[in-house]
Amino acid sequence: MVQVFLALGSNVDDRLRNLREATAAIGRAFDCLRSSRIYETDAMYREDQPAFLNAVVEITTSEGPLELLRTAKRIEAAIGPRSGERYGPRRIDIDIVAYGSLRLRSRIRGETTLEIPHSRLTERRFVLEPFADLAPEFVLPGLGRVRDLLGATKDSRFRVQPLSDALLPL
Repeated sequence: MVQVFLALGSNVDDRLRNLREATAAIGRAFDCLRSSRIYETDAMYREDQPAFLNAVVEITTSEGPLELLRTAKRIEAAIGPRSGERYGPRRIDIDIVAYGSLRLRSRIRGETTLEIPHSRLTERRFVLEPFADLAPEFVLPGLGRVRDLLGATKDSRFRVQPLSDALLPL
């Protein structure tokens, strides 16, 4: 079994319900260990959209990373369609933040399909804050400890505010 951290985000319709539905579906597919607090965050990259609710969930799985990605995409599709726009509004987004100590860059037809850890993780306080709730000492391969990455995050223009308790008991 591999320790995995998944980032969840929603900014369409009932955002909290979307996060809870995603967490429930993840719990049916994997062993969910715990979750971060929920954060309300300003949209990044495309700022002309509603604020997000974000959280990170820790799971264990025997699935490989590409199979895990397919499962995450099935859960996203079951909860609701995406806008189709890169960084656009979405009912739910599930990203693999860490997969054990694996560092991976997978390509199909020349396009990156899965990158662990994500190349932009170091600039994403909306992921690092909830990740630090769960595992501040976790070392992301090639990047460093989560709490150090969070401390080094430079862009504070985007609000990342704790909103409530965890989706799952900590």
